[in-house]
This record gives sequence, structure tokens and C-alpha cells, in this order.
Amino acid sequence: MSYQMPSGWPEKWVVRTPRTAKPTNKPAPTEGPKVAHYLCFSLQCRCRFFPKFVVPLSEKFRDEASRHLRKEHGKDAPSFALFAMRATVPPMPKATINTPFYLPMRARNDAEGFLSELHVWCPYGLTQAEIEILLRINRLDWGSGIS
Repeated sequence: MSYQMPSGWPEKWVVRTPRTAKPTNKPAPTEGPKVAHYLCFSLQCRCRFFPKFVVPLSEKFRDEASRHLRKEHGKDAPSFALFAMRATVPPMPKATINTPFYLPMRARNDAEGFLSELHVWCPYGLTQAEIEILLRINRLDWGSGIS
């Protein structure tokens, strides 16, 4: 296989989040302006995933986001944008869908059909703190040792 990287690679495409000491009075991840509604992650794995793994992959990613949220903000930290629960949400029209979606997909021009991207879409909006939590996910562990 051969791959062609987009122009400006990697400088334009790499996002780095520095590790910092945890402040004691860190604000809840839902506080602050909404900066994104949609994120796309690349699934770079040792093994390739068939479409039948859509649900387990999305659940693993969501579980890992939950683990990072608890680790950084405490056990009871709310984040409606990441999990659609445990947070006070302003009233919205009934027709509005607020649930976050975690959807593994194949690349647009991938004829083989293997899952290579994970899309996170949140109509409610993500704060910078919530995005940083998602960016810290660098590994999904499977029971059989696959990651």
C-alpha cells in the first residue's frame, strides 16, 4: 500500500496538548464557550477493523473518554457534550437532537471498506476542555490484547 499525505503534513495537521499540573480548582469541562461540534480521529492500528466492529469501537472510545474525564476532573465531573448525561443543559427545542455520536467509518475513498476514522459529532457543542479530553485518547485496549 502507498499513502499520500495532505499538503502541510505534519506541521499543519498535528495537534499537541502539553501535559500540565492539575490545578486544584479546575473548572468543569462543560464551562466555557463551545468551540466545535464535529471532530474526526484517525484509527491507526496494527490490525484493520471490519465494519462489524463499529459498535465496539465507538463504545471503547467513549469509555476511554470517560476514564480521562474522571482522571482529570474527578469522579462526578459533568459533561453533557461527551456523554449526554450528568449535566444541566439549557432548554432546547424538542426537535433538537443533543446526544453525542461516536461513529467509526471507512475513509471516503477506501475501496476495501475497513474502518479508518472515528467521527465525533455533538450538536450541543464541545468546549476546549472536552476536546482536550478527547485528544488525550491515544490507545483503545481490547480484551484480546489488540490496541
